[in-house]
Amino acid sequence: TSTREVVLVMGVPGAGKSTAARAWVERGYERLNRDELGGTLRGIAKRLDGKLAEGVDKLVLDNTYLSRASRADVVRIAHARGARVRCVHVEVSLADAQRNVVERMLERHGELLAGADLARVAKIDPNVFGPTVLHRALRDLEPPDDDEGLEAIERAPFVRADVAHGAAAAIVSGDALWGPGWKPHSTTLEAAREAAPTGPWLVYAWRPDDGEAWAERARAEVAALSEGSRPIDVYTCVHAPGPPTCWCRPPLPGLAVAFARARSADLSRSLVIAPPHHRTFADNLGARFSAS
Repeated sequence: TSTREVVLVMGVPGAGKSTAARAWVERGYERLNRDELGGTLRGIAKRLDGKLAEGVDKLVLDNTYLSRASRADVVRIAHARGARVRCVHVEVSLADAQRNVVERMLERHGELLAGADLARVAKIDPNVFGPTVLHRALRDLEPPDDDEGLEAIERAPFVRADVAHGAAAAIVSGDALWGPGWKPHSTTLEAAREAAPTGPWLVYAWRPDDGEAWAERARAEVAALSEGSRPIDVYTCVHAPGPPTCWCRPPLPGLAVAFARARSADLSRSLVIAPPHHRTFADNLGARFSAS
C-alpha cells in the first residue's frame, strides 16, 4: 500500500475547512489552499501534480470541492502519481455557516460589510461574499460517494468552540421593547433584566425606510430607561427588501454576532426577546427565545 496520501477537505464556505486542514498540517502534510495561493481549482490540481512529482508524499487540499467533477481532477492526478486520496467532508448547518462567515468578516475587516462595500471587498477577499452565495453553495453541493475512487470518506460535523466566560446578554427587538409613542413594555424590560442581570443588552431592528432617524431616537429612549451602567447598544439594518445584500437583516445573524463580539457576550447563554416570527433569528444564533 502506498504511503503517499492526498487529503481532500471539502465543504461549503464557512464550514470550518481551514480549521480541519490545520490538524493535518500539524501532522506534516503540506497545504494547498486556493484562498492563499490564488487561481482556480484546476490550478490547484496542477500544483498538486507538481508537488507529487517533486516527491512530496503528504498533502492536504482544503477548498470547496462541491462537485464530483472538481474532486475528480484531484483523484486522477493523485492516482497517476501513486497516491491515495482521503476525503474529509466538513458538514455544517446553514445557520452555523452563516455565523462563521460573519465572524470571519468581522475578524478580517472589523465591520459588517454590505451592498457596494461588500461587493468591492469580495473582489479581493474570497472569504467575503453575500448570503445568496452560501445558499447557492448548499444547493450545488454533491456529497462524496464511494464510487469516486476515494480511499476513505470521513464526515466531520462542525462543532463550535465554547466562548470562555462570555456574558449572558439580552437581545431585544425594538418592536418588543417599545409600543406606540415609544412607551416601554414592562414585561419586556423585566424579561431582559432577568436574562442579563448584569450583562449587556442589544436593541435591534430592521428599518429600511427610516433607519438612521429611528436609531437616533432609540438611543435617546435607551438612555432614559435608567438601567444604570449597563451597556445597551442599538444596531439597525437599513438595507432594502428583496434578496439580501447584507448579513445584518434578521434572521441573518450579523447584528447579534457583531454585538456579541464587541461586548464579549456568549450567544448560547443569551435570550432573544422578540415577536414570534423572530424565533428563527434566535435559533440561528443558538440563543434562547422569548416571544413578546
